[in-house]
Amino acid sequence: MIKTYIKLQFDSNGAKPSEVIRILKGVGCSPIIGDFDFEKSLRQGESLFEALDSIHEALRGTGVQYSVTTRTVPDSDADRKEERAGAVRKSEKPDLEERVLESVGKNGSTALSLSKKLSVPKSEVESALEKLVESGTLLKKKRGRYHIYLKK
Repeated sequence: MIKTYIKLQFDSNGAKPSEVIRILKGVGCSPIIGDFDFEKSLRQGESLFEALDSIHEALRGTGVQYSVTTRTVPDSDADRKEERAGAVRKSEKPDLEERVLESVGKNGSTALSLSKKLSVPKSEVESALEKLVESGTLLKKKRGRYHIYLKK
């Protein structure tokens, strides 16, 4: 994995540090503590030069001077866990609840049937269904071994 580390030097006539933090987070940088102020991890297929250009453009006009150091670092278990967690967060898009609600059949649906219909892991569908039940949008009824979710 390639990581670019950024060290900042602020000018009191420039942008506030809180604004610079917001800007850099917006281009995928993470604040860190230590010798550098931020890091940006480059994922497979992501261009280093495009990443550097986006950082440069983001800081343009802020009055902040910066330096970068780019290193190749070995993938760690923590990095892989973070990537998986990011994938889970992406798949839990706010519109999943809407998609689930739209897909519930007239006679109700099970979590498994919705999971297959939407091509979304069953655990994520169950989470969305529980939120919809808690909000009062759906009813949850037990039929045999299964729970059926019905529109109100």
